[in-house]
Amino acid sequence: ATTVHFTAGTTTLVVTDPIPLALTTSDSAEVMASPYRNLTASISNKYAVMGMPTLAATSGQYLWIQTWGPVWIAPQAAVGSGGNNLLCIFRHDGSIDELDSSDANNSKGQIAGFVMAHASGGGGTQGAAFIWLMIAP
Repeated sequence: ATTVHFTAGTTTLVVTDPIPLALTTSDSAEVMASPYRNLTASISNKYAVMGMPTLAATSGQYLWIQTWGPVWIAPQAAVGSGGNNLLCIFRHDGSIDELDSSDANNSKGQIAGFVMAHASGGGGTQGAAFIWLMIAP
C-alpha cells in the first residue's frame, strides 16, 4: 500500500497499488468517495441506482445490495412482453421499463440490464420477467 500525506492539511490517502509515476508538491489529484456510501431510496431520476437491496432496511442500517446477475425488479407492463424487447432501464420509482428510444421519458435512462426470458402468457401480460442486472460486475 502507498500512503500519501498532505503538508497543508490532515488528509491521508492509502492506495492499494503503487503509483506508477513520481509526484511532487506541485502535482494535484482528484478523489471521490465510494458511491456505495450512504445509499438512500430515491423517488426521482436525479440519482444513479447503485444496486438492488437484498432485504428491507431502515435509516442508519447497513445492507447488502446486488449489482450484477439474475434478479427480479418490479416491471412495467411492457418489460419482456415482445420479441427483441430485452433492454431495461430504471425508472424514477425504482421499477424498470423497456428501453424505448422514441419515448423522451426513458430513452436516456440508466441501464438496468436485460430480460433473461420473455414474460409468460403473451399478449402483453406480465409474468415474472427476470432481469440480468448490469450495474457493476
